Amino acid sequence: YLYFPTKEELFLVLYDRLLRDWFDEVDEGLRESSTRGAEAVAALLSRSLTERPELARLIAILASVLERNIRPETAREHKRWMVSRVEGTGRLLEASLCPPGAAPGGPGCAAAESGTWILICLHSLVAGLGPLASPSPIVAGILAEEGMERLRINFGAALNKAILAIVRNVGETKGE
Repeated sequence: YLYFPTKEELFLVLYDRLLRDWFDEVDEGLRESSTRGAEAVAALLSRSLTERPELARLIAILASVLERNIRPETAREHKRWMVSRVEGTGRLLEASLCPPGAAPGGPGCAAAESGTWILICLHSLVAGLGPLASPSPIVAGILAEEGMERLRINFGAALNKAILAIVRNVGETKGE
């Protein structure tokens, strides 16, 4: 803790580094011409998060733990950084959900600013599905019993299915 006043600030720095790497990978993937359409976008988002279990675990505790015991200037800096990354990646998402040559927000494309909404939904999905897919040993044992199949969560498959549904329907609402 020599450089951080609280353990939450230390873990927030780790979260930011992991998230920066994730944003960089997603941005690169979205710039590729092969990442066009809802299925390709959902696959990129779910795969990239499934391959980062540490990030998924930190996403699950961001609002309830990491952001609870930090200095205001740390929170402000973190949130301002988040806004810039979400806006940039959101624009790339919107472009990836358009047919080639079409303008984002135009006919056949996702609604303007829908990329931000996709990322907010993705965050909440990871925060909810991650813990459900990694139950405690006691709960995992119970879920292994006959009749509990419906409650077993495969994180990658569930995340892909949920984000695909959101991406396909993103033009209808932006959380307003």
